Amino acid sequence: MVKNLKKNILFCLIILGLTLQSTFAMSQSEIASTLQAAFNANNQKQYSKSITLAEKVLKTNPKNYQALCILGMAYSGQGAKQKAIATFTQASVSSPNEWSADSFIADIYMQSGSYYIARRYYTKVLSNKNLSKEEITYFKKQIDICNQKLTTVNKNANVAISDVNVKIPYETGKWKMRALSNSTSGWSVEYGYMNENVAQDKWTKLITVNYFKTPKFKIDSYYNQTISLLRDFAVSQHKAFMTKLISKTPTEIIYEWNVGKGEEAEIARIIQKDNDIYHIHYAQKSNITTADRDKWIKILKASTIQSKVTQSKSASVKTTQSKTVQSKVSTSKTVQNKTLPSKTVQNKK
Repeated sequence: MVKNLKKNILFCLIILGLTLQSTFAMSQSEIASTLQAAFNANNQKQYSKSITLAEKVLKTNPKNYQALCILGMAYSGQGAKQKAIATFTQASVSSPNEWSADSFIADIYMQSGSYYIARRYYTKVLSNKNLSKEEITYFKKQIDICNQKLTTVNKNANVAISDVNVKIPYETGKWKMRALSNSTSGWSVEYGYMNENVAQDKWTKLITVNYFKTPKFKIDSYYNQTISLLRDFAVSQHKAFMTKLISKTPTEIIYEWNVGKGEEAEIARIIQKDNDIYHIHYAQKSNITTADRDKWIKILKASTIQSKVTQSKSASVKTTQSKTVQSKVSTSKTVQNKTLPSKTVQNKK
């Protein structure tokens, strides 16, 4: 981060940004001192203590922006990425004119290697009119880093994926691997359509697959968390969100969703096999017609998984294999000891 850009900002927000009414159970001074203690506990990596203190404030005011951000930081410090992203999203929804929570979400995805999603959030932050020139420069640089990372990822997209082989029977010759992430906990690959520039977010159709190796979560909780994050993201951007469950068994879920007025739609299939999770998506930046909907449901149902098939790292991935964008819920390094990168935040009831 830019030096001094985020340094002690949250502390300043605690002192300067509190505008709560006196009718709340805690007084303004009590809230300020509690948030300061929670913030200090975060910096000392006492995350459980920080969570307890932040939740104390949230019992008084569930929409307290600073408390939600501190809570998200503490969850992130514990490595609870799903909870951190959900909490920061809640903060963003509670105070849509502020941008700090969105920058935290972007940073989590950036550190997780989910550059496409990180870029999306950094772009959202840049739309805020309250940024200083220094902050605008910084977030533009973050977007450039995302673009550079995606370019590098695309160059390395022919690296084979070990342990699993997912095959999707899409139109031969029309799709090309564009991005790849790989870790001990899983991987992500994506296919771009024809010659579209996925790295620069210039795409109309996209196929992605997320693979999670023996995760702690089960298929139902994974599906519910996925839908929750999608809905929260749409709400944070003041866009309508619609979702429909197409079919469900104990080991497989097929569903669809769309955001806004035909801005983006997706049909996806989640599979739990040998305790692993596979998430295959087809997305496009427009409404999906009935004919295309039926076609892609058939394609997703016909997709096959061959687990525990080890491939050589030097082997190239054929275009008959599928790919994955990075998980909406990622599992990499923890964001720790951060402060909010905004100048002033007014608490809202």
